[in-house]
Amino acid sequence: MLASDDDGRWTTLRPNFFLRMSPAAVKLSVDRATTVTKSSCVLIDEYTSHSTVHGMRYISNANLFEKIFWITMLTVCGLSACYIGNELWLKFRSKPTQLAVKDTHVPLYEFPFPSITICPAIKVKKTKGLEYFSRNINLTDFMLTTLPTCNELFGRCKWHGEIISCCEAFSLQRTEEGFCYSFNSLTSEAGKHCPLSEVLENEGIEEEDDYMYPGCQLRRNTAVGTVTGLEVFLYKTNTSESLGLGQRDIDGARIMIHASYEFPNAGDGIWLRSEQGRRLNIMISPVITVTSSRVKDLSVSTRGCVFPDERELYIYHVYTQSSCLIQCRMDFILFACGCHMYYFIAPNDGKPMCGIPDLHCINHYTRHIRMLTPPKGTPGFEDRLIRDSLDCSQCIPTCYETTHEIEMESSPNQRTPVWTLFSYLDVAYGNLGSKKYQRDITFAWTDLLGEYIDQRIVHFVAYM
Repeated sequence: MLASDDDGRWTTLRPNFFLRMSPAAVKLSVDRATTVTKSSCVLIDEYTSHSTVHGMRYISNANLFEKIFWITMLTVCGLSACYIGNELWLKFRSKPTQLAVKDTHVPLYEFPFPSITICPAIKVKKTKGLEYFSRNINLTDFMLTTLPTCNELFGRCKWHGEIISCCEAFSLQRTEEGFCYSFNSLTSEAGKHCPLSEVLENEGIEEEDDYMYPGCQLRRNTAVGTVTGLEVFLYKTNTSESLGLGQRDIDGARIMIHASYEFPNAGDGIWLRSEQGRRLNIMISPVITVTSSRVKDLSVSTRGCVFPDERELYIYHVYTQSSCLIQCRMDFILFACGCHMYYFIAPNDGKPMCGIPDLHCINHYTRHIRMLTPPKGTPGFEDRLIRDSLDCSQCIPTCYETTHEIEMESSPNQRTPVWTLFSYLDVAYGNLGSKKYQRDITFAWTDLLGEYIDQRIVHFVAYM
């Protein structure tokens, strides 16, 4: 009778099985088992005798002490290799990407001339504003109606030393400071229709195709030095239209330099005063950051950056960190005050545009939208500051980015040939080439495997 459990079943089966075998069959079975055991030992002995792994051949033809020594050495080497492999893996996990200089002299013709945004100090003309208050208030329409026109702001413009039409070269630009005018910008009213593919082609991220969207080709330049780029002559500020202390700057205009696919960053810019003979020279040196396609295989949280086509924003169809922060601030105003800010395109969600009655609420939360929430546990921040800050942690850097190093010089009493004009702006390249950085993965799987094998070889050779 066989036992019900496995051990019992086999305990009962084996004796019964061997009792039914003849003595010759039992002897044959035992001989076969002995032969298999001897064959295994022979194979192991042959492997250790002819193995290319250093130390293995000493195990077969050695006394007991030598065998113990070499087995110990091989074990230590194997564990060391595993430890080093684990350290390499941890290094890969902790810093999966690295940023390195790819080129220090990228030709200027490979990327567009930067966007130049000019924001007049007087964004609301007093006389127009007072006239508008007699009618129903729509804040967006109010700001557009009271904004100085292109012909009132610009006197003369030059590109490559040739006179061009200012009002054709500059387009209305939405910013968090209100409405301004931009040159060579794809986020302006003239360029916002350009699709993502056209933006990426202009920046050299994608190869250009045969079709060119009207108005989407950006200006480029290869010349260096003063009067070789963009020159702008501004009319004198009409101080009678000023709101006085209600303005950020008392006169003139604020100049902002940015990439064509980005909105101007509120709070940045260089003030160009409105006085006869005032000259502002800005020399630009572009710095480009690109990312290897291999990085796209990593998750967004691992690589720490977003490709332009991976996220959509309702204010613009190309993702950048600065645009994401603008949208984050707008979403907070919508949550806190129940309305959309007037200066950017808002989603069609049925929520109203902010009006005069909402300005008190917006002003109350000004401090909240100025400071971003630092990572949890960051020292040096008071609890009150963190409580009143804005959490935009979802706005991480862009994998492709163009920034501009700026050198400027402002000089008075530099009389221009056009004596009726006051402020003079000259923006040009400062160097013949630009710097390019490339973000790539720290180790590919093949690199990691090769590094691991190299380390094992080093350790084995060390004991030869």
